Amino acid sequence: MAYLTFTKSVEIEYGPGNFVAVDVNENNVTVSVFRNNILADVYRVETHLGGMVIAYAERRRRITEGKSTRTREARRKLRKLREKERKLDILRKTDGFIEKLAIKNKAVVVIGNLDWKAKEDMERGKNAKLRHRK
Repeated sequence: MAYLTFTKSVEIEYGPGNFVAVDVNENNVTVSVFRNNILADVYRVETHLGGMVIAYAERRRRITEGKSTRTREARRKLRKLREKERKLDILRKTDGFIEKLAIKNKAVVVIGNLDWKAKEDMERGKNAKLRHRK
């Protein structure tokens, strides 16, 4: 098996004081648009991923309660949940919105610096239902 990786060089045009700042939270994404280093617009995109993750964790628990996940019935029910596809759909739509906003304003996208312990810090003090977040 071989994996091929393709790269593409792209020339981008952006204003030196134009940027889009993105803050990602569990249930929303906040996007701030700066033009000429001045705050122009602020958008809040509701994703509701936090509640969705907890709901899917509870459904997975009910499906596998007292059973092995290797049985045909359990695998079929887990496949029908389509959790990954739904979460990716929300994330791709949000990503597309941010990309279009950056292209329209000829801006660079800036994302906060997350260290390797960010997830552990966010989950500290939470109950065990939130451990399935990805």
